[in-house]
Amino acid sequence: MVLSPAMAYNRYGYALLVLVLIECFQPTKASATSVEEWVGSVSTGAAIGLALFLKASFSLAGMGLVAVSLVLWLPSVRRLLGIVAGFAGVSLLGVAYLRFQLPAMVRALRMAASARSQNISLRVPVHNIAHNLTPFFCVLILAMAASFLKTRRSEWLGDLYLPVAAVIVYIADIALLSTNAQTSGLPLLGAFALLVADRLADVANTSPVASQEYTLAYCATLLLLAGILFLPQFTSDALALPIAAVRKLHPPPSCSVRFTVPRIASLMLCDYPDEDETQAWSNGKDYTTYVNDGVVLLRQYANPSDKVLTMDMQDPFPYVLGWAPPRGGFASTAFNFTFSARFRPTIDQYFGDASVVMIPKHPAFPPEFATGFYQIYEPAVEQRYALAAESDWFRLYKKK
Repeated sequence: MVLSPAMAYNRYGYALLVLVLIECFQPTKASATSVEEWVGSVSTGAAIGLALFLKASFSLAGMGLVAVSLVLWLPSVRRLLGIVAGFAGVSLLGVAYLRFQLPAMVRALRMAASARSQNISLRVPVHNIAHNLTPFFCVLILAMAASFLKTRRSEWLGDLYLPVAAVIVYIADIALLSTNAQTSGLPLLGAFALLVADRLADVANTSPVASQEYTLAYCATLLLLAGILFLPQFTSDALALPIAAVRKLHPPPSCSVRFTVPRIASLMLCDYPDEDETQAWSNGKDYTTYVNDGVVLLRQYANPSDKVLTMDMQDPFPYVLGWAPPRGGFASTAFNFTFSARFRPTIDQYFGDASVVMIPKHPAFPPEFATGFYQIYEPAVEQRYALAAESDWFRLYKKK
């Protein structure tokens, strides 16, 4: 996953939440002007608004962080209004981009949330908590140290807000880890560790002159402790860039099969060495061949005016061929994740105005995502469409 552009929205989501974290869990300087406070609060609301149109779970996590910060800081009305204004401004632009189809957006979010809730159990978050206790206790100890070393502020929690914030940030990280398709990583906790280290470093800077000789060693120790929490992920991401560049210039044998369409010819999909055979069709040479085969079939039996719907996890062909997509389908098809038997589009809504339907013989998604989906929608294909062509990878149906 490090070498892949897949799920970039998760990376962007964490970047937005780190901005919210920095703005919400750093004390406001006494010298800060009303303009600075207003700008900071507007940017917080804007980040949460962007996260809403990126991935709703990140927006909810951001709202949770803001809610906790409001309780901790007993904020001014100006800050609260700034957050609302930033969120409203970005949301208005997002809804305008969607041509003000707000009811459709709400229905889609509700459908995905309802379907996902049917597949979530306590086992996943409990497992994630059990396997991520060490970084949490490291941050908690640092936060408690910062609370007791700093002079108590006038707010009702003083610097005790740091341990409380550490718990909240950890909960937010675990919630995202449990709902994302990621196997590890607590990016928010790593970012929060840097904030705590900054607070502890401030202790050294304000200490008596006699102890300044220990400042360098003290700060180096803080960076080391905080680095334990953020350096592994940072190093992995940083190393991925030169590794990807080398692979681009000198593709290994696992990336030997390339796309034939100029529009995506520069994209390389590589085989995973230990990939499960049930997911082999979703990456590497198999998926590349899947797309190439489908393109050949569509160019022979369809034309650019057709609206192509592929009954798979994704529908790559409108983008690959540069054709207009159909009004229907799913952005990402995963039974009991993005929809369910109870919460789903109707048959008419799913097929929309598609004039061509592609049914893969080797679907790219695993069976647990596919079985319920095909049981619901595949029978309607025979009723509405006629088989027009067939290849090693697809059956192509055209509207009757």
